Order: sequence, then structure tokens, then C-alpha cells
Amino acid sequence: MQIVYLSNYFNHHQKPLADSLFTMLGDDYHFVSTEEFPEFRKNLGYKEITAPYVIRYCKETKDEIDKMIMSADVVIYGEAPISIIKHRII
Repeated sequence: MQIVYLSNYFNHHQKPLADSLFTMLGDDYHFVSTEEFPEFRKNLGYKEITAPYVIRYCKETKDEIDKMIMSADVVIYGEAPISIIKHRII
């Protein structure tokens, strides 16, 4: 089963679930971050979290991620631009 989780950026609230999904699914799990980690969060003391399953949505990765979104068994849609998922739901 392939799962893709779309959200604005990866944070400590999502990490426990993401780690569990990655443990179960390995390379069939991806977290797609659609924004840079905000500077104001860094100023508040938050640390940017990296993980092997986190992919940044940008012009270099767009085609690959669009294919993953279309072929995934499950897409979890969080805070992300609707344009990224629109082609799957129409």
C-alpha cells in the first residue's frame, strides 16, 4: 500500500504518525512538504525536522510527486494548495 501525506511543512506533531507509517511501509510512504519551514517558527525555537520520507514539493520534484499522488492508494491531504491534489480528485 502506498500512502502520500500532503501538508505545508513537516513538524513534531506529525512525526509520530509519519515514523510509524514509514516503519510499516518503508519507501511506500512519503510526506510531501509544500512550503519552506517558516522563519517565525524557527524564531520561536522550533527546529526543522528532516526524515528520509520527507520530500519538498518544488519545480525539481513536481513531476515525481504528481505521479505519486495519482498512483497512491491513500492520499492524506492537510494544509496544502488545492492545485497539488486537484488532478486526483477531478
